[in-house]
Amino acid sequence: MLRKLILSIAIATLIGSNPVATAAEIAPPTQPQREFKVFVLRESGWQLYGTYALHADARQAATRLWREGYRVEIWEVRGK
Repeated sequence: MLRKLILSIAIATLIGSNPVATAAEIAPPTQPQREFKVFVLRESGWQLYGTYALHADARQAATRLWREGYRVEIWEVRGK
């Protein structure tokens, strides 16, 4: 009986030291910072039309310009 009590105290001490990491210690997976720049070809040359965080937004702007008859390009820029 005494051995069980000592063993229980030892196990409780080990478990009580919290081997599980807290939420503050766990870092979320990081994704590379990137942005998308839309360039349009005008009479004076290539001009930056806009910068977007999402590719879908950049594509929407580029598609609108393309339908208006402009030549457009989307550039991905990594690591702000």
